[in-house]
Amino acid sequence: MDLSSARTRVRDYLNEQEAAEWSDAQIDRLVVQSNFDVYHILCDINPWLFAKNYRFSYPSDSLSVSLGSVTPSGGGSIDSFEDVLSVFTLTSDASPSSSNHPSRVVQSDHLADLYQARQDRVGTRRALKWFVVEDDFYMTPFSTDARTVWIWITPVVFSPSADAHDLLSTDGGSSGNYDQFHELIVLLSAARAKACVDDQMSLVWGLYQHKLSIVKSKTNPTRSRMVPSKVRV
Repeated sequence: MDLSSARTRVRDYLNEQEAAEWSDAQIDRLVVQSNFDVYHILCDINPWLFAKNYRFSYPSDSLSVSLGSVTPSGGGSIDSFEDVLSVFTLTSDASPSSSNHPSRVVQSDHLADLYQARQDRVGTRRALKWFVVEDDFYMTPFSTDARTVWIWITPVVFSPSADAHDLLSTDGGSSGNYDQFHELIVLLSAARAKACVDDQMSLVWGLYQHKLSIVKSKTNPTRSRMVPSKVRV
């Protein structure tokens, strides 16, 4: 669903098919905010729903690399992200396989832990650890050889600004993700609009809550308790 279609659906719930009390710009702002909120609710339910992965080379004897400046092997860029979900190293710069099996790198609790005197060990070797500060990616212990890193991240959701921009998009609006969740954005937008005028908001809000509960149970039941029961309208 694109921004234009979402605006039309919101108007259906408001029973205002043509702009009267609500201008297109006002509804668009509601849709943009709800798009942002629903995206993060879905990420709380299941962090891997929108996950993207990249391979890049971590230079030898490097303190850190800026993820925004690395050149991923398969194209694309890591110039913006919400969170780093997991990190692995690969034997070679190629897709993971039986001959190129990924080895998981442990996330450090604090940046200082990467350099403490007593480090975790695997056999006689110190365990690889990583940490991210803003855009800077750190990994220890140091190595005289470059390492191939396979990183999984949660991308930033795109805020639709043109009619053709899709909802829940992480690629600049050209394509959306999970069309089955787009109605949540519409319902939340309509509920917020009705809350502004205290006009039958409870009905639309109830529909939103009901649909959200279904999404929670079907998407990741084990994490549903971690999702906020409601958002501010």
